[in-house]
Amino acid sequence: MKPLLEAVRDQVDRRAFAAPTLKLIEKGEDEYVRLANAGADSTKSALAPEERAPYLTHVLGEVTLLSPSQQEIVLRIDSEIRLYNNQVAIVRQMHERTFDAALTSDNHRINRENLEAATQKLGDRARSIVDQICRLLTDSGAAL
Repeated sequence: MKPLLEAVRDQVDRRAFAAPTLKLIEKGEDEYVRLANAGADSTKSALAPEERAPYLTHVLGEVTLLSPSQQEIVLRIDSEIRLYNNQVAIVRQMHERTFDAALTSDNHRINRENLEAATQKLGDRARSIVDQICRLLTDSGAAL
């Protein structure tokens, strides 16, 4: 995201957006996450939505027009999105299980630990998708 923001930083109509966001990113990832989550209610959680990439799905039909390295990246992004959506389903199932009154306290604890681990994996998968997308961009944020 940083290269994209840097590319628009000098465009007068977009400067107001890019400059503060870049300043926030420069504080580091942990600080960015902390600030983004500031004020969040720790007793509530938002479930991650499944992601769709209709343009990517369309491009897959024309993937042979891309260079071999771009083909590999596009196919990897498609696979990563499918894996991400599978992980979303797992997290939702574990989240629903937290409301199951039939579970013992030990099972609730185990489910909560598994839910935390699965949510972390979801974040890792999202990071992997972003990394693959960035591989398709030049330093200025333009498509390769």
